[in-house]
Amino acid sequence: KFALFDKDAPRVAVDRFPVASREINELMPRLLAAVASSEALSTGLEACHFLGTQTGDMLVSLIYGEPMHSDWRAAAEAMRAEL
Repeated sequence: KFALFDKDAPRVAVDRFPVASREINELMPRLLAAVASSEALSTGLEACHFLGTQTGDMLVSLIYGEPMHSDWRAAAEAMRAEL
């Protein structure tokens, strides 16, 4: 699950975020599955930010709280090609 958070409010676990675009909501479970299936992508992952354009392009930022796994780049490229 993803966690929605605001510094002054408790975190809320979600599978989807209906106020976001359809494309972001379609990407969320696929991204979660891809990250969960890869130790290189999931180790140290603390946050994920989505940015979608009106033309359907996506930018996803994965934020890590510790150094990335040595296989991270290869795993990230494979995930990008898959998604």
